[in-house]
Amino acid sequence: MAELNPPLGTTTPEIFLDNVKRADELVNGPAGTVNDRGGEPLDTWRQMMAKNDEIRQNLIPLSKQYATLAAAQADIANIPEGSTTYYRSPDDSALAIEVMNVGGTLQPTGRKMPSQAAIQAVLDYISSVIATDDADSPLLTLNDEAGFRLAAFGLNAIQSNAMTAEYDEFIDGFVFRDSVG
Repeated sequence: MAELNPPLGTTTPEIFLDNVKRADELVNGPAGTVNDRGGEPLDTWRQMMAKNDEIRQNLIPLSKQYATLAAAQADIANIPEGSTTYYRSPDDSALAIEVMNVGGTLQPTGRKMPSQAAIQAVLDYISSVIATDDADSPLLTLNDEAGFRLAAFGLNAIQSNAMTAEYDEFIDGFVFRDSVG
């Protein structure tokens, strides 16, 4: 805080009158700022209300969920220009679809929240690939620029040029072998 001259707590009539005038400007003046006695800017009441309204307008789309695109478009007055919101997907391909207010019309952004059905389909596909893959065939290989294998990751083994780690179900653990055995 800036040094006040006269110091804080001064009770002269001039300081009192100056404070009353400043309070009147803060409460009844136009939006903006008014400097305090130390020269620091203070937001006026109207400025604070404008900031609160701006924040409120930006939060509305985050908290509202719409059942349909038509319902969201009908509420366009409450979705600020450039803001995004979501409406429920009409099918099981996604949970919700993101749209943006562009000139008063909601336009799709291309982003979707995946539905449980979409996530389950991915999980089922991954499980089917892993469950039906040949145990000796690597699921993933890491090759250098010339195409030589540096490492391989399989269902039951991890291999590199220097070492192999294989899962052994009889000991319920991994057996590590180097190039000699």
